[in-house]
Amino acid sequence: MEQTSEHFPSNDKGKQSIDIILVGFDRPLESEQVTSELRDQGLRPATLKELLALGVSHPRLQREMNIAALGSIWRFGHDDMVACLMGGEDARDLRLLTSKGDWRPFWRFAAVKIE
Repeated sequence: MEQTSEHFPSNDKGKQSIDIILVGFDRPLESEQVTSELRDQGLRPATLKELLALGVSHPRLQREMNIAALGSIWRFGHDDMVACLMGGEDARDLRLLTSKGDWRPFWRFAAVKIE
């Protein structure tokens, strides 16, 4: 099996403190539109590492809403895959979903302020 670091490389070292903001939209948007809207708000999409930190810090959050991190993309064949925290009453999941198509209004996007 291939290593995750090959698909989601990171140059981050050590511990960092970061504020992750969850952003939702009232209409379906494609990934590029979400990223553009975030930039207009002075934000960038969170990375996989930041999404995982959010899941560790706030484990119940993904049981209340689906959260996507568009800042780390794994090219798998013809698809661009992104990490998503999902769950329900009895489960917490980390899934890879295609970034193609529309994200419905029930999705939230993990974002970080651009410095």
